[in-house]
Amino acid sequence: MKEAIITDINGLYIEPTLVADSVTGVFPIEESLNSEESKQFTLPESKITGYTVAIPLPDGLYDPTFDLHRYEQARKDYEKAYADYQNQLSAYDPESGEEEPQPPLSVDWSQFWRNGLTEEEIEALRPIPQPDPTETLGGQMVQRELEALELREQRVILGTQMVEKELQILELKEKNEALDRTIADLKLRLIELEAKANV
Repeated sequence: MKEAIITDINGLYIEPTLVADSVTGVFPIEESLNSEESKQFTLPESKITGYTVAIPLPDGLYDPTFDLHRYEQARKDYEKAYADYQNQLSAYDPESGEEEPQPPLSVDWSQFWRNGLTEEEIEALRPIPQPDPTETLGGQMVQRELEALELREQRVILGTQMVEKELQILELKEKNEALDRTIADLKLRLIELEAKANV
């Protein structure tokens, strides 16, 4: 036994079924339309409700659909080509010196399975790739390291600026002390001049 596929009348995959190993091709599934009473007097009427497709289903198809029309045309073309080959073979005389007729190339019947969904519908079904947590974590760590490095650089710059300000303050204090000494010297001198003027 091997697996075959039951499809609807349009070739859309419904479910798997089992068939004999020797079975291959496409076979209609028919439903009787006659009631039990009318079967006695008339020819049985039926309608096709689906197909049994005994052709391997390729992997990776979304909503697999069997192209019944293309398959039927290819089957007819192959049968005609094979009949022509048989006729040529029966008329072939090996002593004639002509080339022996060659059978038609075999057909890969599984090529008539196709996706039942459009590429856009298939893309919508595919999961959005998630980033690798290790890569994400690594990226975040690198970002934090860069931020920490930037903060350290800012601290160094601020420290340098603070040292420069403290040096400026010290310089101003020194200038201020020098001015105070100059003023004190001038006051002493003024006192000395006044004292000399009073004598």
